[in-house]
Amino acid sequence: MMDRKALWSQRAGKVVDRVSQVFPLPEFEHWELCEELILSAIAACENAVEYQIETDNAAILFNQTAFYLNEKGKYEKVPTFYQQSLAIREKLFGQNHEDVSTCLNNLSLHHYEMGEYETAKSLRQRSIKIAEKTLGKQHPKTATNISNLALIYYTEGDHKQAVRLFEKALSIRKRVLEENHPDIATSLNNLAAIYRAQGRLAEAKQLYQESLLIREQSLDKDHPDIGESLNNLAELYTQLGEYEEAEQLFKRCLAVTEKSVGKKHPDMATTLNNFALLYDAQGKYDAAEQLYRESLAISEEVLGKEHPDVLSTLNNLAGIYEVNGDIAQAKSLYEKVLTVKKSILGDDHTSVAVTLNGLAMLYDTEENYADAEPLYWQALHIFEETLGEDHPDVASVLNNLGELYRVQNKYEQAEPLYQKCLDITEELLGDDHPAMATALNNLALLYHDQGKYQQGEIYYQQAIDIAENALGEDHQNTQLYKENYKKLLSAKDGK
Repeated sequence: MMDRKALWSQRAGKVVDRVSQVFPLPEFEHWELCEELILSAIAACENAVEYQIETDNAAILFNQTAFYLNEKGKYEKVPTFYQQSLAIREKLFGQNHEDVSTCLNNLSLHHYEMGEYETAKSLRQRSIKIAEKTLGKQHPKTATNISNLALIYYTEGDHKQAVRLFEKALSIRKRVLEENHPDIATSLNNLAAIYRAQGRLAEAKQLYQESLLIREQSLDKDHPDIGESLNNLAELYTQLGEYEEAEQLFKRCLAVTEKSVGKKHPDMATTLNNFALLYDAQGKYDAAEQLYRESLAISEEVLGKEHPDVLSTLNNLAGIYEVNGDIAQAKSLYEKVLTVKKSILGDDHTSVAVTLNGLAMLYDTEENYADAEPLYWQALHIFEETLGEDHPDVASVLNNLGELYRVQNKYEQAEPLYQKCLDITEELLGDDHPAMATALNNLALLYHDQGKYQQGEIYYQQAIDIAENALGEDHQNTQLYKENYKKLLSAKDGK
């Protein structure tokens, strides 16, 4: 006679089989049914863990349940379910199987979204090797794995490696998929993001628009990917200073995203944060603060108070306090974020350096240069150690340090820092990137302050030319550089 434990295990196995058969692929068009069945799926998965059910149906249910929960921003059980699915498939099929590759890719996506980039990268590299071996190097799933790996390099700031991998994925997809396939739109969207980071704004705009068009033609009108395209295009318009167009796109994005995934989802938090950045750039600080707070409320609830997205929004909120003159509140928030980041990531993580730089800028604003200076140097050291000496974040801190010394009339200390910033920016981003205009403008300010008007005039002219071509004549940065140039000419004439 079967003992009680064996009987319950058998019953649990039958439940897993039944739920696995009815729980659909967690794609957007099936989300309504997934939501109806998700509690049953979770219960079945938990029983499978308890009774050590290691069947193919159990592996499928673990994977699909985890994928849906991850998409909905309900992360608590996701890593456990993915790991269970992976362990079962490795046991049933061996370590070099297509289903193992799928599990690895999905698990890596979760770690990426949680900000655990090294773990995500290792899992994706293993997934690619298996996919190439089992499916071939020209298979759509192989392209997806390659694209996902590129996304990590992009996030880490390794744009050259990211471009290479994104272009490789796009090439595969164009070769084996239909012209208007959604995966091609994804590749175009990813490449556009890289071009935007490199200052190739016109090319980025074209690719974002192509991606949006394909998605609108091939997907449901309220699909989350359409929301993503609208958000990305709105961010680009913000960068270009085309604020009215950006605002309309953000509003469309919020409507699509809310309808597709609901109000309490990380995608909503991301769009609200980016929408707030638009108002921030326009000096509409009250509106920006409201959206930052809405974003924060969502991300804290669904991601947890220590998630990188939460800390990023808190950084942005601290910046609002700073410009509104609430220095004490801004300082308190920066310090809170810094403490949390150090406890989670360690003292030498790039994210820690970002907050150190922000806190230093706050002290800089107060003309508290003695406290700002060591924080800038700490941030610079971390960036150089973790990202290398030739990285945009390194250039940014060098610029800030140069500015700190310039305003104190420490010109000999400022000049090599500004120059190194200029050299890094030109090497990485090219001589027509908006960041080059900023670097040239700041170096011109240094020469202006020293009365070296001829050198300053040359750099201002170069900065204005770049800004007009990259950002347009009406952009606030272009106007700032022109105003600085007028001041130099006035000083030169009055000399």
